[in-house]
Amino acid sequence: MKNSFWGLIWQSFLEIYAVPATFLGIIISVIAWILSSKTQVSLPLVITIAVFTLIVIITLFHAAYKAFRYTNKLESELEEVRETNENLVNEVNKWRIPKILRVQKNQNTDFILCLLESSDLFAIKITVSFYYTDEDGFERFIGLGFIENIQTDGKIQAVMNHPFSTYQNILDKLANNDHTVLERTIIRPGTPNDFNQP
Repeated sequence: MKNSFWGLIWQSFLEIYAVPATFLGIIISVIAWILSSKTQVSLPLVITIAVFTLIVIITLFHAAYKAFRYTNKLESELEEVRETNENLVNEVNKWRIPKILRVQKNQNTDFILCLLESSDLFAIKITVSFYYTDEDGFERFIGLGFIENIQTDGKIQAVMNHPFSTYQNILDKLANNDHTVLERTIIRPGTPNDFNQP
């Protein structure tokens, strides 16, 4: 469909075969003018006006119908794009590193329990690594742990059972649910191959 109002009108005009109808109307008007020249109102004029009026009305109705169909098609395609986009976002979210939602510290041990968003990256009992990104943008390896549980709502419980005392200040803030430290701390599946505890 043409991308303008007049383009739509012209396309509709052509699709209803208005060009041959116009020529036919002109021919009929000429014939009527030749055969009848004694009437009060000129018959050829009446026929010409009637033909052109009919063509305009049909063209406008056809254009409105095409615009309606085109709008419905666009709405349908837009809905499909939205569904596809939503599916892609869900698929990407499955494989991204989940954020830490809340933290609890075990009073009897140095273990730190973290509640994470749901993610397909983790399974129960796998080992995980804890990293903190400092103010200069460097990631610091602050502890090791494992996935203790995946809740029925999909959220993940990760336990840091080997916190590195070198980063005790960060660990204390993490255990106290410091918002900045929560935002800067991530948990990845697995441990580094060349891991050495600091």
